[in-house]
Amino acid sequence: MRYSKVNKAISDFKKVSNNINLIAELMLFYAEVGIDLTNEYGDIDDQFYYAIERAYLIALEYIFKNNLQEQYKDN
Repeated sequence: MRYSKVNKAISDFKKVSNNINLIAELMLFYAEVGIDLTNEYGDIDDQFYYAIERAYLIALEYIFKNNLQEQYKDN
């Protein structure tokens, strides 16, 4: 996985979209794909896990910054 390309794609999407919901979904999708890859292929490497953890934390920060937390609250 090319982390820099994924991060650039998210950054580019933020520049062309003002839809905070779609941006948050894209950011979370990156982390979800990382989890899916781990489930599918097993243990990867530390850099991979760091990138996925960082992506998830950045997504959470974005969600709270834009007051979207109610949409992601477990019922």
